[in-house]
Amino acid sequence: MKLNIIFKSVFLLLLIMSIQLSFAQQKDPLEGIDVTKILMHLDWYRMNYFDAKNKEVVVENNKNRVVFMGNSMTQSWMNYMPEMFDNQNYVNRGIGGQTTPQMLLRFRQDVLELKPKIVVILESSLGKCVAHSFKPTLSRYSIAFCCRIFLPRP
Repeated sequence: MKLNIIFKSVFLLLLIMSIQLSFAQQKDPLEGIDVTKILMHLDWYRMNYFDAKNKEVVVENNKNRVVFMGNSMTQSWMNYMPEMFDNQNYVNRGIGGQTTPQMLLRFRQDVLELKPKIVVILESSLGKCVAHSFKPTLSRYSIAFCCRIFLPRP
């Protein structure tokens, strides 16, 4: 009887060790895959697009900051007038292809947290055409509402 229990225990121990060994020899299923790039495609709203640049902005240093928010038209100003945005007085937060609902979702972190005195929002017809789940008018009013609540009044 004791021999039977010892035999079963040894067999179970060997079985567990062989299972662990087989798992240890398996390759990582994500090996060679850049997960960051994959996750970027899942971030439809591009919430982290300006994270690094937002950290560079010294919020307390500028009382007359102007933040430009929009889509590719706003973003392209960086190419045509780079000297305008090489300081912290004028901050460009345009992302190509953005719709109004997408801008609304990133509005707080990319605009309001920079504490601008003025916000310039350039929303094109793309926001009206692509925003299936939101009424564009509602989105525009939502952005206006955020500005009214969170931005200081003169």
